[in-house]
Amino acid sequence: MIENHVPSFETCKRLKEAGFPQGIIFSFDPSDEKQWFFGVPPKGCIGIPILSEILCSLPDLKWQLFTVMDYWVVEMGGHRLAHTNPAEAAALEWLELKEKK
Repeated sequence: MIENHVPSFETCKRLKEAGFPQGIIFSFDPSDEKQWFFGVPPKGCIGIPILSEILCSLPDLKWQLFTVMDYWVVEMGGHRLAHTNPAEAAALEWLELKEKK
């Protein structure tokens, strides 16, 4: 299921607000999280990055993505963030790094 490869609607909103690139293949209708668009999104939509896009946007530091029990863990520089969805874990790590700047 695609939901295991993309962050949640709320996290995608936070990514957009924090400046994550929005030239993405998938997007949400901002008024209806169940309405997705494929291709060039209509104006005002919220980009939905896939896991690989998020991982590629992390700083050029050594990072790891691995599983522990039922959780996916993103580890960078000794910091770990875990979630049941790997894209959510990576997106939350990106947001955390952005907020530290």
